[in-house]
Amino acid sequence: MAIEKDENLRAMRDMSFIDELMRTKMIIQLLNKKLEEGDADIDPVEYSMAAQMLEYKLNVLESLNYTSEADTDDMITINLVGIGKSIQVDKKKLSEAITILDNTVEEKQATIKKDDFVPIPTEGLTEEEYLEKAIELIG
Repeated sequence: MAIEKDENLRAMRDMSFIDELMRTKMIIQLLNKKLEEGDADIDPVEYSMAAQMLEYKLNVLESLNYTSEADTDDMITINLVGIGKSIQVDKKKLSEAITILDNTVEEKQATIKKDDFVPIPTEGLTEEEYLEKAIELIG
């Protein structure tokens, strides 16, 4: 990618990666210290969510810092974890497909009309029957 060719961008990426790792380490150390001290100010749900978020963040950072031997100047190869396949992205086509806008766009929250929602009674239905009715209603 272009980052690998530009020394300044590569250095900034590496520093950002290291910064995120250090922040993550500090959060883990703080949570561990509270646990060791028996601090009553620990919410198990929040602790679990924080640990899960940190794990996700580390996975993302690890993925961003990975390069494939199949990568070339024109192509990026990405392994699809768990299925033994990979995808290949043409960098030129990707750069032509992306446009950076000088303004923001309005975002809208998706809404469900109450008239469109049809509940499916679950009493006396097997899983297969429930799925059949759901598929029928969805279309």
